[in-house]
Amino acid sequence: MKAVIKATAFALFITGVPSLRTGAEFQIDADTDVGFESFVKEFYISLENTNSTADFTDHFVKDTGVMVVNGKESKGFAAILAAKQSFTNKGKTTNHLLRSANTLGKQEKNETFVVDFILQTTTQPGNACTETTGRGQFTLTTGATSQIELSPHTNFLARYQVDIADSKKTCSVQEEAPPLDPSVASGGVGVIS
Repeated sequence: MKAVIKATAFALFITGVPSLRTGAEFQIDADTDVGFESFVKEFYISLENTNSTADFTDHFVKDTGVMVVNGKESKGFAAILAAKQSFTNKGKTTNHLLRSANTLGKQEKNETFVVDFILQTTTQPGNACTETTGRGQFTLTTGATSQIELSPHTNFLARYQVDIADSKKTCSVQEEAPPLDPSVASGGVGVIS
């Protein structure tokens, strides 16, 4: 059984920062810890932000954290940041439209979650937009309480592996942001109706 979060979009509206958006119904498996939702949203917001550096790498375990993008592995903060910056460079905007999340597996000292998404990439100038599908796997480690640590920016992400399909199709570019939920006005993540 899936718990369905009814939302048309989640977005962070700060000048120059891409917005994180979910599909019409972002589904989180009932067996998946609800704390993973806030972790994954914050992770993708910091990934999409072209100016993000330490606020992205501080998700990962220091020195041993790994990010794998389509089979190419980066280990440690410097390598992870370089990989992120090549993916989210200036002149290109990325949006991860989150579709579903579930728990892939649990072990004594870590837990792996899977997120399926649609990746939209818009290049400037010209607003050329393409979209493809992707899947991210997050392996998080336990904290001092021997529980999986789901708080963002706490250096407990041991591995992020993302596989993005080669096939792409064109998509339409939204010229203006939809109306804001009042909670977004303060710069937080909120639901857009």
